[in-house]
Amino acid sequence: MLLRNVVAVRAAHLALGLSGDQRACRSAVLSSIPDVVRTRVSRATLLAAHEAAWRETSMDDDDPRRTLLSVHDPLRRALLALSLPRVPAVIRGEALCTALADLPKEEATTVAWTVLPAVLDTNLVPATTAETVAALVSGIAFGGATVSGFGPHREWAIDVRRRLSLTAVPRNDVEFLHGVIAKFCTPAQQLTGTELPNADAIIARLLQVREDCHAALATRVRAA
Repeated sequence: MLLRNVVAVRAAHLALGLSGDQRACRSAVLSSIPDVVRTRVSRATLLAAHEAAWRETSMDDDDPRRTLLSVHDPLRRALLALSLPRVPAVIRGEALCTALADLPKEEATTVAWTVLPAVLDTNLVPATTAETVAALVSGIAFGGATVSGFGPHREWAIDVRRRLSLTAVPRNDVEFLHGVIAKFCTPAQQLTGTELPNADAIIARLLQVREDCHAALATRVRAA
């Protein structure tokens, strides 16, 4: 529907002698969003979305920013934000922050912990992005996480710590990942007979996220 409306409005603009593809597209967008009928949508929000989309369509096909902005998977977008060459720091920071916001909390915190040294030691992203990454880490790094609940909660958390200690990751990473899992992956309530999450599956997923982050950072170092 939106595509048909854009074509129709642009045709009308041409017939009336009005110039500007962007102006025609903006008019079509503002008149075609169905949510406006039942939900109050800020005009500024719609204009900002239009401006962002227009900037993306005006990029060259080989512009790395086009690749970065078109990736929907948040983890992949975060990794590309760290590794793609020739991307301005502001674009990297925006992509990394939106990716962290879209990821599950345990994955976002793991990514933040893994990439924080590179973010702090380089001009990879703006200072505001570095602060966002550091804030995610600080919630676990300073004091860890308290496990509350019945006996099975505590036993499960202890078992997670034991399983992490058997991996090859450094001790600091073990302690941090244990805090992440205890905070974000332990159920808030435990009913008698309810099965707790699969600790091995959670550990494997977060270790893979950690490995993917290191691989992305290594790719950037080689490219540099």
